[in-house]
Amino acid sequence: MSAVTIVWFRHDLRLDDNPAFLEATRRGSVLPVFIWAPEEEAPWEPGSASRWWLHQSLKSLSEKLQKAGSSLVIRRGPTLKALQQVAREVHATDVVWNRRYEPAVVKRDTVIKKTLLEDGLHAESFGGSLLYEPSHIATKQGNPYQVFTPFWRALLARDEPAEPTAAPRKIKPVSTTAKSLTLKSLNLLPNGLHLRVKLSERLLMLKGLHGLAQ
Repeated sequence: MSAVTIVWFRHDLRLDDNPAFLEATRRGSVLPVFIWAPEEEAPWEPGSASRWWLHQSLKSLSEKLQKAGSSLVIRRGPTLKALQQVAREVHATDVVWNRRYEPAVVKRDTVIKKTLLEDGLHAESFGGSLLYEPSHIATKQGNPYQVFTPFWRALLARDEPAEPTAAPRKIKPVSTTAKSLTLKSLNLLPNGLHLRVKLSERLLMLKGLHGLAQ
């Protein structure tokens, strides 16, 4: 029996060179999930610029997933409760994600992983944003380097980082439908900015067409 894997997307809103997502596609059917819970990142909640980036990145990710035969499920937090609910809805066996390293997020993720394991799910995190994990470049005592030269020497002694991986062309979707919020309902764009972005996109497109005609 193949796995039903939830891929919990965070800052890694891409399909290529995404170890958690790639592993999920190898296991069986995949449900991509994004959970909006900015209050859980206090005191480093995303500001206006980050929210604008997030809106555009989620839009792009959703379009790429649809082309590959899948769809993005958007939920609001609390994150643990949302993951548990989605897992029940689609009868998930696995939950995977790429690690983040902010102290508040690490603390939250540790609790989430422990609880999901207790729920009987296979919960696993991957390194998807750094060339090397921090614990792999450390002193003999296991502490971070505080002087650049020893750090650089330790880095050069490591094997070359793995080559980037291409995005899968096709994704096996889950058989059970999971409800999703709309991207617009997250209100990531400041008031009126959505219309201005659309207008700017159209102006750029018209400018490009004009340039081709010359």
